[in-house]
Amino acid sequence: MHPNGKYFAGQSMDNKVVIYDCKGNFKMNRKKKFVGHLNSGYACGLKFSPDGQFLASGDAEGKLWFWNWKTCKNYRTMKV
Repeated sequence: MHPNGKYFAGQSMDNKVVIYDCKGNFKMNRKKKFVGHLNSGYACGLKFSPDGQFLASGDAEGKLWFWNWKTCKNYRTMKV
């Protein structure tokens, strides 16, 4: 859940992190998706930074991905 309470992040089976709007009807936000890491078939954790500027996600290759919330682009990747 995003710190502002308006968005929920979830994994999809096609190697994306997708965002759902939680205000009103619960629906997928098609403008916000985070693409580039391998997560299909794996339960990888998702966590927002306290200020909501970044989203962190794990992948199947043991990497930790940091995403910029506004641009939906990868900010940094670390092998963990």
